Amino acid sequence: MLRFIAPMIVLGMSLMSAIPAHALDDEERRLLQEIVKSTQQEFESKEQMYLNGKLYFGDVSDAARRLAEARLNLATSPAERLQLWEDMVKITAQAEQYAQASVHNGMGTTAELHQAHARHLEAQLGLYRTKRAMQTESTSGTVVRRCPTAPPRAHRRLAIHR
Repeated sequence: MLRFIAPMIVLGMSLMSAIPAHALDDEERRLLQEIVKSTQQEFESKEQMYLNGKLYFGDVSDAARRLAEARLNLATSPAERLQLWEDMVKITAQAEQYAQASVHNGMGTTAELHQAHARHLEAQLGLYRTKRAMQTESTSGTVVRRCPTAPPRAHRRLAIHR
C-alpha cells in the first residue's frame, strides 16, 4: 500500500558530497550488500509498524534514509545513481500527494506533509546534482562519485518542525 514511502524518504538524502571514485573490491561490495539487505529489512519492519499506527512517520523516514544511502553507496556507475535519483523523485512526489490527502482527511499532520515536501525537494536536488556531475565528468574526463550525507540530526528535527 505505502511501498513508496521507503525510497521517498529515501531520499531524505538531502545533501551530497563528492568522494573519490573507485571500484568496489569484493569485501566492500559484500559489506554494502549486507547493509542494503539489513536496512531493507529494518525499513519494511518499521513501515509495517507505521501502517499499524505504532510508529511515527519520522521513524520510517530515518530507516528509509539509511536504505537510500546504502543503495547509492552500492551504485558504481553514474547511470545507476541517476536511475536511483529519478525513481526517488517519482516516489517522493507520490508520498507528498499521500501526505496531502492524509492531512485533508484528518489522518496526517502538517509536519508530515512538510517533511514529505522536503523529501521531494531533496530528491529533485539529488537528481539535479547527479546530472550536473555527469555533465562535468563528460566534459572534464574526471570521475566523481556522489553519495548522500544526512544533515546533523538536530538540524533535521528543526527543519521538520518549522
